[in-house]
Amino acid sequence: MMLNIISLAARFGREFTHFVKEGMPVVSKPQYRERIETCNTCEHRKGSKCGLCGCIIAAKARMETSKCPDNPPRWPEIEKK
Repeated sequence: MMLNIISLAARFGREFTHFVKEGMPVVSKPQYRERIETCNTCEHRKGSKCGLCGCIIAAKARMETSKCPDNPPRWPEIEKK
């Protein structure tokens, strides 16, 4: 599925706004590695980006408030502190 640049920008804007409103929480190093490893084996990966949402994987994986866009999501839920 090809997403146009306006849709990608809007989606990223909503996700980043939520991240900022929540205090910019980041995942732990083990959680980040797990997310990256999951994305590295995903058929939706398109270079450094997610083919489903268009986000840069390295940035999206770092944000605690982000979720994998696949259905069902491939990343485990992050337990709230």
